[in-house]
Amino acid sequence: MKRLLLAAGLALTLGASTAHALRLPAAPRCPIFPATNAWNQRVDSLPVAANSAQLIASIGPTPGLHPDFGSGLYDGQPIGIPFDVVSKKTPRSRLSFDYADESDKVAYPIPKTVHIEGGRASDGDRHALLLDKDACKLY
Repeated sequence: MKRLLLAAGLALTLGASTAHALRLPAAPRCPIFPATNAWNQRVDSLPVAANSAQLIASIGPTPGLHPDFGSGLYDGQPIGIPFDVVSKKTPRSRLSFDYADESDKVAYPIPKTVHIEGGRASDGDRHALLLDKDACKLY
């Protein structure tokens, strides 16, 4: 019993110091990032970067962040970049892009009900994120 308690305590202690790869319920076999990825590492106890002041100065110290995540409406239009989970059975389509050098030249798995940044009537950026749950590939 003492060994079991010691092992449980050790597991809790070790577990508290490391991050875990997040899972998406619609694609449970696909980690958002592997547990060893930098995005899954704790940073609250790391020292401040030596060039922190330079980084902040280059970004600007005043508010102005434009995050493309979230939910809700702004000026009557949806905000954030939505995503769809697709599968190997989702039909693939070839697309052309205004900035072709920033896009892969592959057939994309686009569902009929694809969610588009800003909504279907948007005239700005029209990003669509697609996660193939069978290949664990993000488009």
